[in-house]
Amino acid sequence: MMKPSSVKSAKEVAQVYSDLAAYPVPQSAQLLPQYPFSDAIRTRCAYQVQDLASQKNRTLVKTAVVLPTGDLVDSDPVLRDPTTLWDVYCSVGDHRAVLLKLKAEGSGSDNADKFIVHVYNESRFIKSIDLSEKAKHGAVYGPELGACQWSYNEGHLLYVAEKKQPKNASYFAADTFSEESAGKPGEAKSVGKQYDSVEHFGEQLSEYKRPVLCTLDVDSEVVTVLDDGGILDGVLPTEPCWAPDDAGVVFVGYKELPYQLGVIYCNQRPSAIYYLDFRSGECAVIGHDTRAVSSPRFSPCQTQLVWLQNEPSGPHKQCRRLIWCDWATKDIRFIIDFVNQAGSAGFPGIYADSLPSRCWSSNCRTVVLSSINRSKDCLLAIDVKTKIGELLSLPPDASSAKVLDFHRDWLVVEASAPNVPPFIAAGFIDASKPLTSNIKWTCLTDCFKLNDIAWRVKQHTAKLAHPEFGNQLFESILVWPVDSSKKKDSKKGDEEKPAAITELPLPLIAFPHGGPNTSFTATYMRYVCGLARCGYAVLMINYRGSLGFGKSTVDSLLGGIGERDVSDCIQAVEETLAESASSADNSALPRLDGEKLAAFGGSHGGFLGGHLIGQRPGMFKAAVLRNPVINLATMVGGSDIPDWVYEQSGLPFSHDRLLDAETLALLWSKSPLSHASKVNTPTLVAVGLKDLRVPPQQGRELYRALRARNVPTRLLVCPDDCHPMSSVPVQSSVFVDIVLWFNRHVMGVTEEA
Repeated sequence: MMKPSSVKSAKEVAQVYSDLAAYPVPQSAQLLPQYPFSDAIRTRCAYQVQDLASQKNRTLVKTAVVLPTGDLVDSDPVLRDPTTLWDVYCSVGDHRAVLLKLKAEGSGSDNADKFIVHVYNESRFIKSIDLSEKAKHGAVYGPELGACQWSYNEGHLLYVAEKKQPKNASYFAADTFSEESAGKPGEAKSVGKQYDSVEHFGEQLSEYKRPVLCTLDVDSEVVTVLDDGGILDGVLPTEPCWAPDDAGVVFVGYKELPYQLGVIYCNQRPSAIYYLDFRSGECAVIGHDTRAVSSPRFSPCQTQLVWLQNEPSGPHKQCRRLIWCDWATKDIRFIIDFVNQAGSAGFPGIYADSLPSRCWSSNCRTVVLSSINRSKDCLLAIDVKTKIGELLSLPPDASSAKVLDFHRDWLVVEASAPNVPPFIAAGFIDASKPLTSNIKWTCLTDCFKLNDIAWRVKQHTAKLAHPEFGNQLFESILVWPVDSSKKKDSKKGDEEKPAAITELPLPLIAFPHGGPNTSFTATYMRYVCGLARCGYAVLMINYRGSLGFGKSTVDSLLGGIGERDVSDCIQAVEETLAESASSADNSALPRLDGEKLAAFGGSHGGFLGGHLIGQRPGMFKAAVLRNPVINLATMVGGSDIPDWVYEQSGLPFSHDRLLDAETLALLWSKSPLSHASKVNTPTLVAVGLKDLRVPPQQGRELYRALRARNVPTRLLVCPDDCHPMSSVPVQSSVFVDIVLWFNRHVMGVTEEA
């Protein structure tokens, strides 16, 4: 058949991806110490671009200076040393530490990575310290669980590293049982244990097993492991920070369990805030020891401590409390509590993975953080005295923003919109004025707008009522291509003309997010913009269970997966199609083709995609599922979070729980695979072989079931990727495969080039 003009060839699809990959993605921004006798604000910005020629990510760094006049002066970007693990400045002086991770060549225990610290002041390089040579610990942890922080007196660095372990030795090595070897100092051996399994922190963190807190005396170059006496037995320390006056260390301690559960994307792991007092040598819990916590942050005046806290079970991401502690008295209070019901416009509560590493105003009264508010990432300022939170204004053209740094009342954020690639902006918060007053923002990196893409947030009232919470609200975000009367992309400040709605009825892709306890927010997503530029409208669905709508909305999905979330997805699609058909002039929505629907999703979004094509056979012309959950019964034994299966299915979890016939029957009834015999939708499945969250066997089960039933299917196996499937080769290549699959089975185009 003839190819419609809106359908792109493989070459054209690859070019779409290449164009979008050229937009940099911010990685971090740090406010630097001020120059003496200057009011200029310096910021070091790091952002990543995809180098498709070499199939690698490249990180660029530049320094941006905001002058008192508001003008911007910035340096040319330079490639960041890829071995950089940490790059930190002291809070008040001019010292800087850069911690490098030098990858070892070869394999085996004798080829461990090396860790080097370079120390600078404002004007020169001071020294280099080889941490590995000290032989006090193993690998240094990165930002996922670790920290690297200067002491208040600028004399020490605090960090997290792997506990030093005895060297594994074979029973048959020549010197294993020799008396000479046994007598060598520092040559502790672990004989015959080289194949023992060791518990770790799960998906993407499997190299982190036994963390210890360490300090480096920069002058003497002495490394001290703070737990050599065993005072932290049964506690796995992470996220440390210096206590006031460098008198000790405050940290997040995870409980050591019969087997460890995955931590990434999970903020409900049992943990507590601990204080290790250097003077007494004692370690005590601050607050409750039966909660889940993160992000201890001291105020600049060193008198107050805040952190985030929630329940240690249930949804894997939850509504959180902001906890405040008077450090002198250890008096603890809730500053922001859980919010159960938010309605259509009320404050829904805090939904944040962490607090910014620097989050306090200079007057030690306001804490600034990023939080999901329905379908947007918002900037939230909280007065710890009045316990009132206020939303801050966003940079121009942005619909969402996340805090990167907040210091000396200057706020640096990453901002974007569905048709605005992310950029970095800085603004000053004047504590003497209402927090909601407009902040004067300065863009530190280029701000572009994609004029050929439009978007809109849609609100829905769930038709399938919850027995306790009733008919709750949920939202979706529709993104679609439009005809642009000028060039596709424009920089901020360029003249913009209204874009006309495209004339062709558009195929629609239903795209529920993973999790399920996360949210799509009105931010830039490369894949979504790419699908739009390839002629598809994309409906990103925040079904019940999503964050940002109140605690009860998150809790409402427990026990209802495969039913309430599926119902919400179908309702969102049907209501969007109905509104499109009833819109007389298509001024609010594009014309959509209800006969050309597709399903797309990853993880729990893949779970929903599997349900959609099974529960509604014939409704969707094609499906693409990335690392999908397909069979809950087999997921229990293979995932790093077996508790997810039980909790989301409405069952209690304990480490000693075994599957029985009744539980297996329930899990099977909630699984997409139970509907496989009804599926007639051509389905592309992609899995990462290093995925510890959703084992690749899950996707293979569906692939085999569909192949056996002669349903067109294809399995993409990515040998070096884990759950996000975010490597450059996989991201770029799989995008083209996805579009070509939709072109063939939704649009009926068989040519691929």
